[in-house]
Amino acid sequence: MPTDLGNKFSSVNNQLYTAHQTTDEAQLARGFWWFNDVDCTLTQNGISVALTRTECWVLSMLAFSSERVISKEALIAGLGKDPSHYNGLEMSLSRLQSKFGQCSGGERLIRSVRNRGYCLAQVVRAAYCSSWKSPTGLAGKPRCCC
Repeated sequence: MPTDLGNKFSSVNNQLYTAHQTTDEAQLARGFWWFNDVDCTLTQNGISVALTRTECWVLSMLAFSSERVISKEALIAGLGKDPSHYNGLEMSLSRLQSKFGQCSGGERLIRSVRNRGYCLAQVVRAAYCSSWKSPTGLAGKPRCCC
């Protein structure tokens, strides 16, 4: 994976940020998903997946983290919950996977990484949003209106 990925895409349009890219050429040939954190949607070629506020936030953390794999505890903490007492993450991820699979012909959006956490299984890009400082850091919690 090239280290200057952000520079490569910034020349195309300085209002676009690029989330983690995979090297799987088949996946790149299928295209990428646009993530809109303002209206909480994930879109590709006219297919749109509506996201809940929690799904929007989890996807934001996965797509714009400096780490490819995010631990379960980090995702829960990012939701503002106590990792030792919150049991809703798996339910949210399951519902998101189900919604995404129905809209994308059975593809997976997120995959679990044994003993490490979760990562994106799709290429996701986001339009510029004023709540973001950069692809790897937040200026504040993303504005999800769901």
